[in-house]
Amino acid sequence: MLLTNRRHRFIFIFLAGMEVAWFLPFVLTLAAAWRPAMMHMNAATTQALDNLLGAPPAALVLLFWLTLLGYMLAADLLNQRLILSPQRELVLLALTLLTMLGSIRLTLYPTTSLWDLSWVGSAFGSVFNYTEGWRPELAMIIANAFLWWRVAMNSGRDLTFLSVGVSFRLGMLLALLGNGLLTGMAHQPPTQGVQYFWFFFGFGLAAIALVRIDDKAVVGDHSVGAILPWPRMGQILASVLAVLGLGAAATSIYNPTTIRTFLGWFAPLWSFIGAILLRLLAFLFWL
Repeated sequence: MLLTNRRHRFIFIFLAGMEVAWFLPFVLTLAAAWRPAMMHMNAATTQALDNLLGAPPAALVLLFWLTLLGYMLAADLLNQRLILSPQRELVLLALTLLTMLGSIRLTLYPTTSLWDLSWVGSAFGSVFNYTEGWRPELAMIIANAFLWWRVAMNSGRDLTFLSVGVSFRLGMLLALLGNGLLTGMAHQPPTQGVQYFWFFFGFGLAAIALVRIDDKAVVGDHSVGAILPWPRMGQILASVLAVLGLGAAATSIYNPTTIRTFLGWFAPLWSFIGAILLRLLAFLFWL
């Protein structure tokens, strides 16, 4: 995935960002629904949870994106070791458990003493013991399980324009659903959901552009098989930013207030057309 040629490496990097952008609204909606049940925990963990949920979208996207890229790199390094089954599956299972526990330790128990391992029991208890209600550790375990699942799916995926295009369209539907739940059920401001949309489209458009270049490089008659040059990469990123900028400018213009104002300019025309149609209908009924 990441330890491959430059073009494929950046495709996987942008696909990871795209998947994080549509997945995060679901995580935040789930955490917001569980939040009342999580408030019985100690003050430090509750504060850490509030800080995580209250972080700006850019920080959360960056955190989960880098985490997913780290998991992908770990899987690549493991694949290069040529470890046979079942040792490979055992190593992956151990790595998954360690990353889950590590994320719980760093996000929910940052101030706990290094030698205090009571949080480990709380982490496992969140999976098997529901007498105390839903726990934030379970939300972190679900998030990590999703990230590792995406690593497993990406490790053998087909990087064709059709495959990535289908992923983009499916992700767009999931982003619409997730951000709708985030603003409707989690009562987050609409601007927060819009920011996740911008991240999704930014990463998604970059991935699609690179995949299209890769397809043309494979089947093109004049392709020399060279790696993606950095100036071309800069052109792609500049084009994506330009598209997002034009989209943002269009949203500032294309809104209900502007539309009503624009239609109001033609109010005399609508009145004139209405009068003509009314007389035409009256004439038809007279006949």
